[in-house]
Amino acid sequence: MKALNVGVAEVLGRIQAGDRHAASWATARQAHPSPETALTAFLGYLTDAGDWPALLEILQAAAATMPAGRWDDEALQGRLLQARDAGAPADLLVWCEALIAEMTHNLPVLLHAGTRLQRLRPDLAEGPLFVVRALTRNSRYDEAEPHAQELTRRFADDSRSWLAAADLAEAQGNVDAALAVFAHMRETFANLADGYVRPLELLKRRKRLEEAASLLKAALEARPQDRAVRVAAAKYFADIQDHELASEQWRAIAEMEPGNPQYALNAATALIGRPGGRDKRWPRVLAKLEAASARFPDHTGIHSALLSALRNVDRAEDAVRLAREWQNRHPGQIAIEIELAEALGDLGRWSEARRLLDEWRLREPGSARVVTALARSMSETGDGESADRLLAAALEKAPADFALHTCHGRLASRRGDFEESLRRWERARQFRPDDQRVERQINMLREQLGLPGLETKSSADSGLFAGFISLGGTLGGCEFGVAQRHFGSTDLGLLRWAQTKVEQLRAAFEREFEGVGEESNTVLSLRRRSIDDQEYVTSDRNFGMITHTFVQVEDMPADRMLTQTCRRLRFLKGKLLEDLRAGGKTFVFKIAHPTSDDEIRALFAALRRYGDSDLLCVFQADDARPPRTLRVVERGLFAGYLGYFMGNPNGGVGAIDLEGWKSLALQLAALPDSDRFADRLPAAA
Repeated sequence: MKALNVGVAEVLGRIQAGDRHAASWATARQAHPSPETALTAFLGYLTDAGDWPALLEILQAAAATMPAGRWDDEALQGRLLQARDAGAPADLLVWCEALIAEMTHNLPVLLHAGTRLQRLRPDLAEGPLFVVRALTRNSRYDEAEPHAQELTRRFADDSRSWLAAADLAEAQGNVDAALAVFAHMRETFANLADGYVRPLELLKRRKRLEEAASLLKAALEARPQDRAVRVAAAKYFADIQDHELASEQWRAIAEMEPGNPQYALNAATALIGRPGGRDKRWPRVLAKLEAASARFPDHTGIHSALLSALRNVDRAEDAVRLAREWQNRHPGQIAIEIELAEALGDLGRWSEARRLLDEWRLREPGSARVVTALARSMSETGDGESADRLLAAALEKAPADFALHTCHGRLASRRGDFEESLRRWERARQFRPDDQRVERQINMLREQLGLPGLETKSSADSGLFAGFISLGGTLGGCEFGVAQRHFGSTDLGLLRWAQTKVEQLRAAFEREFEGVGEESNTVLSLRRRSIDDQEYVTSDRNFGMITHTFVQVEDMPADRMLTQTCRRLRFLKGKLLEDLRAGGKTFVFKIAHPTSDDEIRALFAALRRYGDSDLLCVFQADDARPPRTLRVVERGLFAGYLGYFMGNPNGGVGAIDLEGWKSLALQLAALPDSDRFADRLPAAA
């Protein structure tokens, strides 16, 4: 059973004070698995009781805090008719009609009901508020403007008026005007967090992170005990992938409200954080979840997360045992049952997992998580055709569901049909055109098939790295490849996602990459971040190159993966040798360790055995070499310096100094011909 939104839970707590309606709510919650259907049923109880204030308060809380809820419009309209037949006041009915329209995103009804409420209750801010919101969300900005001005004039002491004005300004693209409204709110409504929280969200959306960080600092100093500010801080740190600070904020919130299990859960799971280093953090996550489970022994969310953490520290047997115990105490909890099935799968007991999931498919036919887990168990028990049919049927009903597309694509990959997997992900892109996860999957598959990656959106920097070829790096060798992709370069490369040492790369040049791509010379291993995120990586016995494949263990059996990967490596090796012999290119190698000019000269000499090309070696800046410095070591050999490398906290965890890479490319383009061998290309603006 899903947890209630905090705002709605607080309202329910007030309504049930002194046992008023407590039994009715308990009945609704027990009978309905989702918060939306339970609340809809509870509205019927309140209507039968004629408790119009409680009815209105519940709808207000739901509209404000559950705007993305899966509400049943027809059922809610039924409750409205029920209230009308029971003699509810006319103004309350119109008010409730507008709130239901907000919850179900029915803008014409919202506008109509708001206009009627203005006439019925001119003393209320709600009528004009509904009108401004409806016009803003429908992009009717010119019509919304006078209503917003009138709203802030007549109801200047109502913070919601100013929030509506800020939303309108942002929708019009006038971010600075919206920020000015929020600044006014911080001065006028000093007791409210909205003046900090809402502009923080706006600045994050607009990627104005320095301003966001400054505002967050001010918010924490001004309102350190405000839960909304702390929640915003936790989300901000999660967004910039600082899992430690995110967890610290949730811990502070949990201390403010020690009886709320959701905050204890968030404090633990926030530590999971970004993929890098996740495997090492799982024991700490597990310890926090065990403590939370001891305090809240009946909380399904905590127990489900605890089972996942046990699986991630290779304690699947313990996960199965605890899940069975929980089944006996609290039967019928889908989250627990799915974790049990996945733990059984971890132990290779796929037939048991499939039987369990088959039962849940009958009870929850619309659950994507049940469908994907069942499809995986079908595939693992040799019934890939049934898994394909199951997922195809589910996608007919939910064509934009990312989890379903992931599982559907993996089924094709597991049988070695990367072409079909690519077709499936390209269909997914039709329904999720702006989803970067879909683009990453497509690019991975295209690389596996020896195809160039997706074209990125054109910009002033398109073509910036034309003629550049990545040689990887000594640490985080994929960084320049990521920068290339950002700036529109989709070229394939043997070393684009590789890590190697300077002396090993020099040896590879001298021996023409002898043996690369041969199965006897290629070691296939795993890079594990979690039990459900294990990527195949390859290493070369001759030259020590460690290379990402971007293929998950779930996507393909190891024997098939080795054959497929070696075929791809041989193709990319041939392409690299062709590029070296053709000359006129700029090769880029990132060096994260102290390296002398003599060492990079030796590397350059090995590269120039093939033809006249340039070599750019990129280092991290120091006191002697400031960021974005480009130094000519000799003709065709350059040393560039960046302020930080990928993963350095100075740039934000996981960040890449894209502007630094761009600066080095522009400086290279501006050098005279006498300093370069590479073909001159037009510099991007």
